[in-house]
Amino acid sequence: MADHSNRGSSRAGGYDDYDYGDRRYGDGPVSGGPSGGQAPVWGDGYDYSDPARNHAEPASGRASVPGMMSAPAHDDYDYEPNTVTGRASVGKREAKGRATVTGPRSKPTDEELAARKKKLKKKKRIRRWAIFGCVVAMLGGVSVFGVATFWAGVPLPNELELTASSSVTYAGGESMGGIGKEFRVNVPFDQIPAHVKWAVIAAEDTSFYENPGVDFKGVMRAFWNNVTGGDTQGASTITQQYAGIAANMRDEATYGRKAREAVIAMKLDDEYEKDQILGFYLDVVYMGRSAYGIGAASLAFYGKPVTELNVAQAALLAAQIKSPNGYYDPEHPEGVGSEGDVTGRYEYVLKSMLDLGAINATDYSEALAKLPKVEEKTSNPADYGFNKPTGFVSHRYVIEELERRYGITEEQLYGNGNLEEGVANTIEDAGGYTITTTIDKKLQDAAIKAASRGKKGEVMPDTPKNLLAALVAVDPKTGAVRAYYGGTENGTGIDKAGRPPVIRDTDSDGDAHPMGSSFKIFTLATALMNGVSVDSKWDGSSPREFPGRMKDDPAGAVVNSGDSSSACARCTLGQEIIDSLNTPMFAIAEKYTPEAIVKQAAAMGVTGLEDSKGNWHEFDENFNFEESREWFDREVSFGQYPTTVFSMAEGAATIAANGTHRESHFIQEVTKNGEKVEPISELSENTAIGLGEAADMSSVLTQIGPSEGGLDGGRPAGSKTGTWERDCPEDGSLEGCVPGQNSNTSYLGYTPQLATAVWVGDKKNDNGKVTDNNDNELYGSMTAGSVWRNFMNKAMEGKEFEAFPPKAGTGDINAGDAKPDDKKDDKNCIPIIDPNCKPNDGHGPNGTDGADGNNGTDGEDRVGVYGAGGGTGSAPFASDGVGQSGQSAYGDYGMSVLPYATFQRQYSISNT
Repeated sequence: MADHSNRGSSRAGGYDDYDYGDRRYGDGPVSGGPSGGQAPVWGDGYDYSDPARNHAEPASGRASVPGMMSAPAHDDYDYEPNTVTGRASVGKREAKGRATVTGPRSKPTDEELAARKKKLKKKKRIRRWAIFGCVVAMLGGVSVFGVATFWAGVPLPNELELTASSSVTYAGGESMGGIGKEFRVNVPFDQIPAHVKWAVIAAEDTSFYENPGVDFKGVMRAFWNNVTGGDTQGASTITQQYAGIAANMRDEATYGRKAREAVIAMKLDDEYEKDQILGFYLDVVYMGRSAYGIGAASLAFYGKPVTELNVAQAALLAAQIKSPNGYYDPEHPEGVGSEGDVTGRYEYVLKSMLDLGAINATDYSEALAKLPKVEEKTSNPADYGFNKPTGFVSHRYVIEELERRYGITEEQLYGNGNLEEGVANTIEDAGGYTITTTIDKKLQDAAIKAASRGKKGEVMPDTPKNLLAALVAVDPKTGAVRAYYGGTENGTGIDKAGRPPVIRDTDSDGDAHPMGSSFKIFTLATALMNGVSVDSKWDGSSPREFPGRMKDDPAGAVVNSGDSSSACARCTLGQEIIDSLNTPMFAIAEKYTPEAIVKQAAAMGVTGLEDSKGNWHEFDENFNFEESREWFDREVSFGQYPTTVFSMAEGAATIAANGTHRESHFIQEVTKNGEKVEPISELSENTAIGLGEAADMSSVLTQIGPSEGGLDGGRPAGSKTGTWERDCPEDGSLEGCVPGQNSNTSYLGYTPQLATAVWVGDKKNDNGKVTDNNDNELYGSMTAGSVWRNFMNKAMEGKEFEAFPPKAGTGDINAGDAKPDDKKDDKNCIPIIDPNCKPNDGHGPNGTDGADGNNGTDGEDRVGVYGAGGGTGSAPFASDGVGQSGQSAYGDYGMSVLPYATFQRQYSISNT
C-alpha cells in the first residue's frame, strides 16, 4: 500500500466537522473538502496541528520513557509538564531507538527543582491570563466578572446527563433488544487497550498529555483574526472537544463558542487528570454509524468489544472521528468519499502513531499492508431486536407499559427527550434505562420451538405450509407473561397472538381470531357465577330453536358442531362442556344475557372483541358493557366473535389462579444507572370467579386433553379445545369453500403454575381452510393441542406436581333448562332412585350404544340413604361408553358411600 500519509488533511483535529445525525457542526465545507480530494473540514476553520510536524525526534540524550509522553522538542510554547502521578498512564509507547544518549545528566538540586517549578507556574499563569484576556475579547467585551461567572456555571462531566440507548433483557438478564437513537456502550478506561487510546490521541490531539487543555496558539490566532477580521482559526484539543460536548456548543462555529469552549477546557484541566478527561472523551465522542463512544463504535464497525481490537482496527476507528458522517467509512454509508480518502486518513493516523512512538515499525508496516474489514452498516445499532420473534415484546408491549406504569415516555426511553447534541436536560430524558422483562428465555425458546415453522420447529414444519401457530403463556400467580410468540420470526410483521400497541408509523396491527369452543370457558364461568351448578341438566339437543333463531329465520336454528349424534337432551352442564355442545351455551346466553358473558370475559382478562363487521372493541374504561349486545349477540357464548390468543391465555390463567385475575404484564423491573425505578401505578388484581366456582370449573376442564394425550407423568391440567368453521357465502363467491370446512383452531390449557393458549390457522386468511397433510379437517385438539403439549411439557420440566382444589359443588343442580319428561332418556340417572329413569344400557357420552360390560362383583354392604344391604359394582363405566354392570349395582334400596365414582360421568346423589 502506497504511503499517503499526507493525502488526507494534514490537520490532526477534526472533531469540529462532526455530523451529529442530521445536524453538522459548522456551516459547510471549506476549501480542501471532498472536491479537492481531501477530508472535509466542516466550517470550523481552525488549523489543526500535524503531529508529524510538531513532534520531532527526542533530543539527544533523552530516550522516551515507557508510559510517559515526551514533550515536543520544537513547540512554540513551553507547556508545563504534568507532575500528577498517573496523568500519563495511557500505556507503553515504543522507544524510538534512533535517539542517542550522550551521557547521564546530572541530577538537579532541590533548589534548582524549586526554581524550575516556580518558573513553570509563572508561565502557566501568564498563558492562562493571556487566554483569559482573549476569551473576554472574543465574547464581545463581556466583563471579567461575567467570564468568571460563566466559568463557575459550566458543568463538569459528573454533572452531565449524556443520552444513551436503553436495553431490554429477559427475566434472567440475557439481552433481548435495544431501544434508542444513540448507541453507547460505556467501557471502563482501564479496559481500553493502550493502542486504541494512542490511536485516538494520534488522530485528534498529539500533544494531549503536554498541553493545558487548550491550544494556546489556536486561541491567540482566533483572537488576532477576531481583531483583524480573518478566519476563525485555531485548534481543538481533545479537552476542548469534550468541553464542546459538555456545553452543547458543537453546532456553533463562532468566536464566542471557541472562547466558551476554552474556558470549560481550562476548568476541566484543573479539575481532572488527563486520563480521566481522555476517558470522558472516549465515552462520548461520536464516531459514526450512530455510535457514541469507543465501546459502541467498536461493536458498530467490527462487531466485537473494544478490548479485542488490533492496531489496524484502532487506527481506522480513530480515523472516523474527523468526519463521522461516513467519509472515512469503508462501507461509504452516505455515498461519499473514495477508497483513497479512506486509506489516506487511515495511513495518516498510523503514521502519527509511529511518530508518537505508540507503535513500532513492524506494527506500522503490518497495519499499513491492508485496510481492516468492517461489518456491514446497520440502520441503527442502538435500536435492535425489533425484527426478532420477541420484537413484539421489546419494541411494542414494553414501550406502552413503560409509559402506562412508569411514566417513561417513548422519547425518554430513546434518550432523545429535549436534547441538544447528545446531552439531555434531565436524567429522565437521557435514556439509558435497563428494562428487565418477565419473559423467561427457556420458555420463550420452548415456545418458538413448539410453534415455529422454522428449522428448529417441532410440530409446524410437518404441517401444510399455509398453517401458522401463535402461543402465549402467563404465570397465574403473578400475571407475568412468560412466553410470547406471535407466529413470526420478525417482530415487525403481523402479530397473530395479540394486538400490540402501535408505536411507530410502520407498525402493523395484531390479529384476532374466532376461538370457537375455547371461549366457552367464559360462558361456563358466567353460568356458575349466576348460581348454576356444573351438575345441572341442560337441553343440548340439536338443532334447537330460540327467539330470533328459529329454523325459518335467516340464521336458522342453533346447531351443535358436527351431526346430531352430538346432541344430548338432558346432560349435565359439565358434560356438555366436555362434549363441546353449542345449544346449551346459547341457552345460557339467552337466560343470563350476552352482555353478562362479555363482562365476565373482560373480568377474566379478555381485552376486547371484534364484531361481525370487523370492528375491534377495546374493553377499556370507555366501553359500555350494558350496551354490548349492539355488537355481540348470543353467539358470543360459543366463540363466534374474534379475540386474541393473549386474552385466552389470561382467561385460562384466571381459572388456574382459583378465580383471581392478575393484570398481565411484561416488565419485571426498570433500572437506571443501577438504581431501581419505581412504578407510578400498581398492577391490578380482582376476583373474577369465586373460589368454589373456579374449583368446579377445573373439575370439568381437567377431563379434557389433546388428541396425543395429557402431559408427561400424568400431570393434571385443565384444558379446552376450540374449532371454528369457514364462512362460505351461499352464492359460492368464495371458490373452494364448502360448509363444514374449518378455518381456525385453538387450544388453551393450564396447570396451577402456568396457563398457555395456542392458535393454529391460515397464515394469510382467517377464513382460510385448515387441514392436516391428508386434507382431513383440523380440530383444536390436534395440531394446536400438540403445540400446547410440547411447550407445556418443556415448561413444566423440574416443576412440582400441584393439584387443583377439589370440586366444591357450588350452584343449583336444578338450574338447568332440560325438560322433566326427558328424564327417561337421561343417561346419568339411577333407576333404583328415579323410577322414571331408563336403565343405563351402556350408552356412551356421545350417544353411541356401548356393549354391556361383564358382571361386576357385589360391593360390600353400605348404609345408604334408604337402608342397609346394598352393594355396588366395583368397575366404573369406560370412557368410550362401554359400561360394566354389577349384579347388585345399586344395592337393595341402598346406596354406595361414593356412588359418584361408580359412573365416569360423575353423577352424584349424595355426599355421604
